[in-house]
Amino acid sequence: MTKADRIRELEKMGCTTREIADVVGCLPSYVRVVTRQRNGTGGYSKHDINYLMARYGGTTLEEALRNRYATPEFRERRLAAVRKYDRRKRAEARAS
Repeated sequence: MTKADRIRELEKMGCTTREIADVVGCLPSYVRVVTRQRNGTGGYSKHDINYLMARYGGTTLEEALRNRYATPEFRERRLAAVRKYDRRKRAEARAS
């Protein structure tokens, strides 16, 4: 049984993060990483999920993320970042 498997088992039993870290012999931050990776939320905490769903609407995390990436503000930020990258690459090509 791997360390991650032991962490998941202890979490199912209802142990706290600190207790799991003491038993397994690792840092509490590692316990949080392992439990977030395997809970099907893509690394988002419950607080993050609630915030995203409240801000962007939707009844699931997937809907909230779809709504988030469909906003005009996000598209504008993304386009600005791509334009900036293109300008930088062109300047580097001219310089060399």
